[in-house]
Amino acid sequence: MTSTLFSDRGSVMAQWRVRRERAETILAAAEHLPPADRTLIEQVYRHGLSWSQLTDLLGLPRDRVRRRVRKLLKIMDDPLYRFLAGHLDLFDPPVQRTARLVVFAGLSMRRVARLTGASLHTVRAPMHTVRALARCGCARPPPQPAHSRAGAVAP
Repeated sequence: MTSTLFSDRGSVMAQWRVRRERAETILAAAEHLPPADRTLIEQVYRHGLSWSQLTDLLGLPRDRVRRRVRKLLKIMDDPLYRFLAGHLDLFDPPVQRTARLVVFAGLSMRRVARLTGASLHTVRAPMHTVRALARCGCARPPPQPAHSRAGAVAP
């Protein structure tokens, strides 16, 4: 009987270890989320707040909080999110800003265009490039065209 007790305890410890590792992975990925979303994930996975504690803290319905946490987990599990988390610094600042808003904040490209005052094409074009790089697993963006912004060809 004691061997069953110890083997059960070992499996409980193994399950706890797996849960803790998953929580650490989620918390590491949450570093790239906007501050409010990152705080929500930290409350759940670092501080262990229950759904009822979170709803009391935020003053929101329980289902809304649960849906938001699930959406954030889905965003962080996306291969594009993981690619950008590791390679965002390779892109120019305007592309970084667009990628942060579209991928990390989960905004639509149309909404990002409205927020930034840019055209939809200006938002969509770099996101197509970023998605293509994420699909192929390339770590570097393609070189820029040989001509300047004025349209003159560089020597």
